[in-house]
Amino acid sequence: MITTQIKNRVKYTIKKIKPGIDVECLSDDAWLTGNPYYFSPIDMAYLFFELEKHYKIKIRSESLQNYGFVTINGIAKAIQSVFEIG
Repeated sequence: MITTQIKNRVKYTIKKIKPGIDVECLSDDAWLTGNPYYFSPIDMAYLFFELEKHYKIKIRSESLQNYGFVTINGIAKAIQSVFEIG
């Protein structure tokens, strides 16, 4: 199960990148690169590095495969897996 704390941090970072988006009203399974977020590749890279920096982790490349880093739930799962495996 993905922790609420990680999902909240992902949402906080999304708001930092795209301040006009109300992430609380949106699905945690919506793709960040599509409607309503419209993240660019640069936005996605910024999100990736901001979260790695905050948690002082390196997200494994396996988490990026099969679109694992395109939704709030997917990103939170990728972060949580780093802590579970170590």
